[in-house]
Amino acid sequence: MEQVKSIFKERHSKYLQYLKGDFEFDKHKSATVTIQFPLEFKKLLLLSLVEQVLKKVVVRSVVGVDRCSLIVPEKGDPYLFVLGQSFEAFEKHDKLFQLNKIASNHSYALKLKYGIEACRANIVKEIRAVFDVYGIAVDYRHLSLIADFITYNGDYRAFNRIGMEESTSPFLKMSYETTMKYLIQSSVTKETDWMQSPSSALVLGQVP
Repeated sequence: MEQVKSIFKERHSKYLQYLKGDFEFDKHKSATVTIQFPLEFKKLLLLSLVEQVLKKVVVRSVVGVDRCSLIVPEKGDPYLFVLGQSFEAFEKHDKLFQLNKIASNHSYALKLKYGIEACRANIVKEIRAVFDVYGIAVDYRHLSLIADFITYNGDYRAFNRIGMEESTSPFLKMSYETTMKYLIQSSVTKETDWMQSPSSALVLGQVP
């Protein structure tokens, strides 16, 4: 609390003469300060002053965590909604938190912490959550195929044209995005497509 007072007096010393009384602190939860100005005083935006003071005051911070909110649902146990990523911050308090219920939408961070299988399962969960919002039911086998493509080499591979560049099938790459780029590239390097992928077979009207 003394930190708040010292910051205010240091950065806004010109307003000290208008302080009415002292700072009032309520059980370490809030602070109240009363400032009284004469009627002829110039217009003052108190909000900007408060924001400047708050930027200098740190109650407690955790590296990797920007914001943390306690959510108390009508049914079920309360949980923390965290903006950021720091598994270690919660592992230090294993008696307070149920570590086996930790969930994250950062699949790559889960891969680094728990392995590629955890990453794969999380990809399926997150994609399904996106479709569930719109009431769209997608068969698990389709989602599992996507997750397998992203993680089958033991690492996280982007599910876009950059991830497709590892493929040896020119027609497969051309059927996804940037057709002219891959067409020119495969022609210049004289690449061969053996029609072993479903996409390349469909391009030429053949049965995969």
